[in-house]
Amino acid sequence: MSDGMAYAFTLKITDSSSVSLSVDLSVSIYLGASCSGAFAVSPTTGMALIDAFTISISGCVDRDDEDYPLLYTCKYSPSGSNSKYTIGSTTEESQISSKLSSGEQVI
Repeated sequence: MSDGMAYAFTLKITDSSSVSLSVDLSVSIYLGASCSGAFAVSPTTGMALIDAFTISISGCVDRDDEDYPLLYTCKYSPSGSNSKYTIGSTTEESQISSKLSSGEQVI
């Protein structure tokens, strides 16, 4: 599926006596928010498990016409790792503070 495209589906249900019901459904796909603002981590260095790092992003907008709030989830990966770890819980706030584990992290 492609971002911004509309897809039409038809669901047809038939029971054993050949009675059928059809339902048409149209769905528009919007894959995530668009962020034109800055992504920031402060401070840029610190002591693992001691210093709290503040991670923030600005200028994000939802690309559909609905009036639902954006939800943010921050994740990090230890340098050289494919594993991702969630920082805090998913929130409507575009800023989160957390203490990170030791080593170089990619947020």
